[in-house]
Amino acid sequence: MSSTTHPDAFPNVAAVKLTWSEIEKEQTEFVDQVTNELLEKMLPFRTTQVKLVHLMQHLANHSTYHRGQVALMMRQLGAKPVATDFHVFLVEGRRETAAAH
Repeated sequence: MSSTTHPDAFPNVAAVKLTWSEIEKEQTEFVDQVTNELLEKMLPFRTTQVKLVHLMQHLANHSTYHRGQVALMMRQLGAKPVATDFHVFLVEGRRETAAAH
């Protein structure tokens, strides 16, 4: 089990936020350097080869599954999860952008 999948790796919310901010930084750096040519590159995926563009679509799609899982777990613990709908994300992003200006 890797250190980031072991339960002891996240003893509190601050540890989760720190790790998540590092992951977001790495993802942003990767996406910033992706070219159209790179999107078409075939990469190994399990027992086959898949274009990077399709792997990136899969990543975005699969993350919705896990957001739903986390929202359900929060409800089971009596907490109110944040909205997981994409349109809510867009509206909140516009609010944050407007507040920053």
